[in-house]
Amino acid sequence: MPAPWSSQDVGEAWVWGDYFATIQKEPITIAQGVKAMSGENEPMAVGIEYPYAMTVFYHKAKNPHGPSGRPIMTIGLEKANYQAVAAMMGLDRAALAEATGSADGGLMLGMFKGASRQNLGSFDGSVTLENVRNAFFAVMAKELQLSGRPEKIGTIEAAYGHPMTGWEASKNAKSSSGCLGMVVLGIGVALSLVLGIDFLI
Repeated sequence: MPAPWSSQDVGEAWVWGDYFATIQKEPITIAQGVKAMSGENEPMAVGIEYPYAMTVFYHKAKNPHGPSGRPIMTIGLEKANYQAVAAMMGLDRAALAEATGSADGGLMLGMFKGASRQNLGSFDGSVTLENVRNAFFAVMAKELQLSGRPEKIGTIEAAYGHPMTGWEASKNAKSSSGCLGMVVLGIGVALSLVLGIDFLI
């Protein structure tokens, strides 16, 4: 799954009711984050790539389970990396395409919630930030039974120290793409999600 807070650009932060969400471009995956934290610098092929992802959090003061930095939901625009999948399965790409009936993985929407992942079907629109954002918000509204409209508060960095998120300002949060502080923070939160341990900011 995509790692929270990781983005190749400054991303976006939005608030909606008791929740806030970050929209991330080409985030690293949790597996890539774990590898980076272990000190391995070799590039890692992944079977699923994420052109965009949205990570949803409670406003800390409004979380019914108490203040927590754990995401409650991640929605991803997913694309299968057939070359990586073929290598993992011990096949060449042509054999995988023949087995699946497709030369390309296509684009899908997927949602991680709790310990489960749900396939939300194919994404048929053009991959623009506006189209993907609208698709993400439609899922968020349905899952969390939200009404009204979300409000943009700025880049991902704006979530820190903002009264509508409840998150304290963090000196580790930087807006530049590829920033080590943001990546390490995303990895820490992602690991906490996987291990079921609260990562408190």
